[in-house]
Amino acid sequence: MIARPSVLAAVALAGIALTAFFVGRHVEAGRKTSATTVVAPAPATTPKPERLSYQALHASDVLASSFADFYEALRSAPTEARKQWASEVEQMPAGPRRVAAVRGFYKLLIQFDPAVAIKSIREIQDKRVRNLALEAAVDAVPGFAIADLAAVMAELYQEPGGHTRRSYSDEVIEQWTDLDPAAVVRFQEQHRRPAEENPVFTNVIENWAQVDLKAAKEWMDSRDEWKSPEYRRAFINGWYENDRPAAVAYVLAHASETDMRDSVGNILRGLYYDAKDEARKFIEALPDDRTRRTAFRAAFENIMYDEVEDSGEVAFSPRAVAEWMVKFPPAYWKGRLKDLFNWSGKPPREMISWIQEQPPEIQDIVAADYTPPRKATAADSLGAVLQVADARLRDQLLEALFKRSESPDEDMVDAISKAPLSAEQRAHVLQLKAEVDARPNDGPVDDG
Repeated sequence: MIARPSVLAAVALAGIALTAFFVGRHVEAGRKTSATTVVAPAPATTPKPERLSYQALHASDVLASSFADFYEALRSAPTEARKQWASEVEQMPAGPRRVAAVRGFYKLLIQFDPAVAIKSIREIQDKRVRNLALEAAVDAVPGFAIADLAAVMAELYQEPGGHTRRSYSDEVIEQWTDLDPAAVVRFQEQHRRPAEENPVFTNVIENWAQVDLKAAKEWMDSRDEWKSPEYRRAFINGWYENDRPAAVAYVLAHASETDMRDSVGNILRGLYYDAKDEARKFIEALPDDRTRRTAFRAAFENIMYDEVEDSGEVAFSPRAVAEWMVKFPPAYWKGRLKDLFNWSGKPPREMISWIQEQPPEIQDIVAADYTPPRKATAADSLGAVLQVADARLRDQLLEALFKRSESPDEDMVDAISKAPLSAEQRAHVLQLKAEVDARPNDGPVDDG
């Protein structure tokens, strides 16, 4: 680093020398040029358009102007001009243009003048326009203004009906939680609705424990919230991120309690991802086999799995989890592999090949859990199983396939009819299918 100025100086001197050399050559060449040489006129330059002034701007111009022009005009305008535009936006005729103008205007205004934006929103009489303005503000509010916007949302925002709509009230709280979970806890307690048993969001408690464990614990203690399974679980999740050894020790000490099932699973899943050796020790330290089965079920069922090609993450690919599970006694994971097979994004033959590689002492147990990948066709799933040379294992996989395939029954029958089988083999496969169809479906797996 110390040598850098001298290098730059040398480069600069070299540049000056080169410049002098080429200038000298140009002058010398010019002396040899005829005096009648015509110099070409300089090309005409296109004048740059003047920046849009706020005096000439109307609210509807948010639709016609470029983002940069409208942003700069709105930013440089005095407060009175901004208030006038807010009034113009509200008075536009109802329709898509007004929706776009309201969203565009308040998405900009909240960024550089939150006080005026929030005051203007409060003064909007049309409830639909006010909702649009609040939603636009949520999408762009700066961190220092989130508390004020959350207060207005709690007071004036009307949640639209339907389960598919975004919850902007929740979104502003989520943004605020990342910045100041303690403030969010106070806010949600103050704005508690009469019917709410747990007014504070669980993710707020989790974030709080993660960034300020002492304060979050004092809150839990002072309100005796340890009796709330949701809050206890959220606190433990944050505790794990803040002080992993202490959180693990606490869960182990309380692992036999009924409402600790999910926390035991969460800890196991976190350790599997973060430190597999610690995960193994955690499993061994659980009080009994029943709790270990519960831990495997809570940790690895009903979560999203992705192949490495999709997520770039090896740990939660179905095969990686399955390979880790089967290193433990089958009593811990028996019945737990179904989701892993089902979530596989690989061709069916790849998981079946993996089953064939398993040691004889666990191969039957693994095969009994086989479930075809959810995206596989009936023909692909059936074809992969029929390629298994071991007749006993092939029949076991066929039974599992017929039991858990999500393909329509007519597709499976069609696949069997078109498979390259002898008449005797086809009759055998159809007989297996009929026997499976006659049995009751899988019931819930007993963890006891």
